[in-house]
Amino acid sequence: MSEKLPKEKRIETILQAALEVFVEKGFDVSMDEIAVSAGMSKGGLYHHFQNKDAILLATAIQLAHSHDDLIAEVARADRIQEGLKDFIKSYLELWLAKEKEFQFFMIALGKAVRAKQMTEAFQVHHNECIQACGELYRLGVEKGEFVPMDTYASATLLLSALDGLHIYMAVNPDIKHETMLDMLYKMHVDVFLAK
Repeated sequence: MSEKLPKEKRIETILQAALEVFVEKGFDVSMDEIAVSAGMSKGGLYHHFQNKDAILLATAIQLAHSHDDLIAEVARADRIQEGLKDFIKSYLELWLAKEKEFQFFMIALGKAVRAKQMTEAFQVHHNECIQACGELYRLGVEKGEFVPMDTYASATLLLSALDGLHIYMAVNPDIKHETMLDMLYKMHVDVFLAK
Protein backbone atom coordinates (compact mmCIF):
# COMPACT_ATOMS: atom_id res chain seq x y z
CA MET A 1 0.00 0.00 0.00
CA SER A 2 1.31 3.44 -0.86
CA GLU A 3 2.35 5.66 2.03
CA LYS A 4 0.92 8.58 0.02
CA LEU A 5 -2.56 7.66 1.16
CA PRO A 6 -3.84 9.80 4.02
CA LYS A 7 -3.59 8.21 7.46
CA GLU A 8 -7.39 7.99 7.77
CA LYS A 9 -7.62 6.07 4.50
CA ARG A 10 -4.87 3.65 5.55
CA ILE A 11 -6.65 3.01 8.85
CA GLU A 12 -9.96 2.52 7.06
CA THR A 13 -8.28 0.00 4.74
CA ILE A 14 -6.78 -1.86 7.71
CA LEU A 15 -10.11 -2.01 9.53
CA GLN A 16 -11.98 -3.27 6.47
CA ALA A 17 -9.31 -5.90 5.82
CA ALA A 18 -9.37 -6.95 9.49
CA LEU A 19 -13.14 -7.30 9.40
CA GLU A 20 -12.88 -9.62 6.39
CA VAL A 21 -10.12 -11.73 7.97
CA PHE A 22 -11.82 -11.94 11.38
CA VAL A 23 -15.10 -13.03 9.79
CA GLU A 24 -13.34 -15.63 7.63
CA LYS A 25 -10.99 -17.07 10.26
CA GLY A 26 -12.19 -15.91 13.68
CA PHE A 27 -9.98 -14.15 16.20
CA ASP A 28 -7.10 -16.61 15.77
CA VAL A 29 -5.54 -14.70 12.89
CA SER A 30 -2.09 -13.23 12.88
CA MET A 31 -1.00 -9.65 12.33
CA ASP A 32 0.71 -10.97 9.19
CA GLU A 33 -2.62 -12.14 7.79
CA ILE A 34 -4.24 -8.78 8.50
CA ALA A 35 -1.29 -6.94 6.92
CA VAL A 36 -1.45 -9.08 3.78
CA SER A 37 -5.21 -8.55 3.51
CA ALA A 38 -4.70 -4.78 3.93
CA GLY A 39 -1.97 -4.77 1.28
CA MET A 40 0.72 -3.42 3.58
CA SER A 41 3.76 -4.56 5.49
CA LYS A 42 3.54 -5.89 9.02
CA GLY A 43 5.62 -2.87 10.11
CA GLY A 44 3.12 -0.56 8.45
CA LEU A 45 0.33 -2.28 10.33
CA TYR A 46 2.18 -1.94 13.66
CA HIS A 47 2.72 1.75 12.89
CA HIS A 48 -1.06 2.21 13.26
CA PHE A 49 -2.02 -0.53 15.74
CA GLN A 50 -0.14 -2.01 18.69
CA ASN A 51 -1.73 -5.46 18.35
CA LYS A 52 -4.64 -7.51 17.09
CA ASP A 53 -6.83 -6.52 20.06
CA ALA A 54 -6.40 -2.85 19.16
CA ILE A 55 -7.48 -3.58 15.59
CA LEU A 56 -10.48 -5.58 16.77
CA LEU A 57 -11.47 -2.78 19.15
CA ALA A 58 -11.09 -0.04 16.52
CA THR A 59 -13.12 -2.04 14.00
CA ALA A 60 -15.86 -2.68 16.55
CA ILE A 61 -16.03 0.99 17.54
CA GLN A 62 -16.19 2.09 13.92
CA LEU A 63 -19.04 -0.31 13.18
CA ALA A 64 -20.86 0.53 16.39
CA HIS A 65 -21.13 4.14 15.28
CA SER A 66 -22.62 3.20 11.91
CA HIS A 67 -26.15 3.75 13.22
CA ASP A 68 -25.55 7.06 15.04
CA ASP A 69 -27.14 9.01 12.16
CA LEU A 70 -30.35 7.02 12.56
CA ILE A 71 -30.90 8.39 16.08
CA ALA A 72 -30.09 11.94 14.98
CA GLU A 73 -32.73 11.69 12.24
CA VAL A 74 -35.42 10.75 14.78
CA ALA A 75 -34.70 13.83 16.87
CA ARG A 76 -35.36 15.98 13.79
CA ALA A 77 -38.66 14.25 12.96
CA ASP A 78 -41.89 16.22 13.25
CA ARG A 79 -43.45 13.39 15.25
CA ILE A 80 -41.20 11.40 17.54
CA GLN A 81 -43.42 8.32 17.33
CA GLU A 82 -42.99 8.11 13.55
CA GLY A 83 -39.30 8.87 13.87
CA LEU A 84 -38.89 6.04 16.40
CA LYS A 85 -40.66 3.63 14.07
CA ASP A 86 -38.33 4.70 11.25
CA PHE A 87 -35.36 4.19 13.59
CA ILE A 88 -36.53 0.68 14.56
CA LYS A 89 -36.98 -0.30 10.91
CA SER A 90 -33.68 1.24 9.78
CA TYR A 91 -31.71 -0.25 12.68
CA LEU A 92 -33.08 -3.72 12.03
CA GLU A 93 -32.51 -3.49 8.28
CA LEU A 94 -29.03 -1.98 8.67
CA TRP A 95 -27.63 -5.15 10.23
CA LEU A 96 -29.70 -7.47 8.03
CA ALA A 97 -28.03 -5.83 5.04
CA LYS A 98 -24.56 -6.05 6.57
CA GLU A 99 -24.14 -9.76 7.21
CA LYS A 100 -20.34 -9.72 7.49
CA GLU A 101 -20.40 -6.78 9.85
CA PHE A 102 -22.95 -8.56 12.02
CA GLN A 103 -20.80 -11.72 12.05
CA PHE A 104 -17.86 -9.57 13.07
CA PHE A 105 -19.86 -8.15 15.98
CA MET A 106 -20.56 -11.63 17.25
CA ILE A 107 -16.81 -12.33 17.23
CA ALA A 108 -16.09 -8.99 18.92
CA LEU A 109 -18.73 -9.55 21.61
CA GLY A 110 -17.21 -12.95 22.36
CA LYS A 111 -13.87 -11.26 22.87
CA ALA A 112 -15.38 -8.35 24.81
CA VAL A 113 -16.62 -10.55 27.63
CA ARG A 114 -13.01 -11.61 28.26
CA ALA A 115 -11.12 -8.38 27.55
CA LYS A 116 -11.56 -5.43 29.92
CA GLN A 117 -10.70 -2.74 27.35
CA MET A 118 -13.26 -4.09 24.88
CA THR A 119 -15.88 -4.48 27.61
CA GLU A 120 -15.35 -0.86 28.61
CA ALA A 121 -15.57 0.35 25.00
CA PHE A 122 -18.80 -1.58 24.42
CA GLN A 123 -20.19 -0.26 27.70
CA VAL A 124 -19.44 3.34 26.72
CA HIS A 125 -21.05 2.84 23.33
CA HIS A 126 -24.12 1.09 24.73
CA ASN A 127 -24.56 3.82 27.34
CA GLU A 128 -24.36 6.48 24.60
CA CYS A 129 -26.99 4.63 22.55
CA ILE A 130 -29.30 4.19 25.54
CA GLN A 131 -28.89 7.84 26.46
CA ALA A 132 -29.63 9.01 22.90
CA CYS A 133 -32.62 6.70 22.53
CA GLY A 134 -33.87 7.68 26.00
CA GLU A 135 -33.69 11.30 24.90
CA LEU A 136 -36.01 10.46 22.01
CA TYR A 137 -38.54 8.99 24.41
CA ARG A 138 -38.13 12.07 26.65
CA LEU A 139 -38.83 14.35 23.67
CA GLY A 140 -41.94 12.31 22.88
CA VAL A 141 -43.17 12.80 26.45
CA GLU A 142 -42.28 16.51 26.36
CA LYS A 143 -44.19 16.99 23.08
CA GLY A 144 -47.22 15.21 24.51
CA GLU A 145 -46.96 12.29 22.08
CA PHE A 146 -46.09 9.76 24.81
CA VAL A 147 -47.35 9.17 28.33
CA PRO A 148 -44.80 9.67 31.14
CA MET A 149 -42.40 6.72 31.37
CA ASP A 150 -38.99 5.61 32.58
CA THR A 151 -37.15 6.72 29.44
CA TYR A 152 -33.90 4.95 30.40
CA ALA A 153 -35.63 1.60 30.88
CA SER A 154 -37.69 2.06 27.71
CA ALA A 155 -34.58 2.82 25.65
CA THR A 156 -32.65 -0.08 27.19
CA LEU A 157 -35.47 -2.52 26.44
CA LEU A 158 -35.89 -1.28 22.85
CA LEU A 159 -32.19 -1.56 22.03
CA SER A 160 -31.95 -4.94 23.76
CA ALA A 161 -34.93 -6.21 21.78
CA LEU A 162 -33.39 -5.02 18.51
CA ASP A 163 -29.97 -6.50 19.21
CA GLY A 164 -31.45 -9.77 20.47
CA LEU A 165 -33.73 -10.01 17.47
CA HIS A 166 -30.72 -9.71 15.16
CA ILE A 167 -29.20 -12.78 16.80
CA TYR A 168 -32.41 -14.79 16.57
CA MET A 169 -32.91 -13.81 12.93
CA ALA A 170 -29.33 -14.78 12.11
CA VAL A 171 -29.86 -18.33 13.35
CA ASN A 172 -33.51 -18.78 12.37
CA PRO A 173 -34.47 -17.73 8.83
CA ASP A 174 -38.12 -18.54 9.60
CA ILE A 175 -38.39 -15.36 11.66
CA LYS A 176 -39.86 -12.71 9.35
CA HIS A 177 -38.65 -9.22 10.03
CA GLU A 178 -41.92 -7.65 8.85
CA THR A 179 -43.83 -9.47 11.60
CA MET A 180 -41.18 -8.55 14.14
CA LEU A 181 -41.30 -4.89 13.07
CA ASP A 182 -45.02 -4.76 13.74
CA MET A 183 -44.52 -6.22 17.22
CA LEU A 184 -41.60 -3.89 17.95
CA TYR A 185 -43.75 -0.90 16.98
CA LYS A 186 -46.56 -2.07 19.25
CA MET A 187 -44.33 -2.88 22.22
CA HIS A 188 -41.88 0.04 22.03
CA VAL A 189 -43.84 2.91 20.48
CA ASP A 190 -47.61 2.42 20.32
CA VAL A 191 -47.89 1.30 23.94
CA PHE A 192 -46.59 4.73 25.04
CA LEU A 193 -48.87 6.87 22.86
CA ALA A 194 -50.82 9.50 24.75
CA LYS A 195 -54.55 8.99 24.19
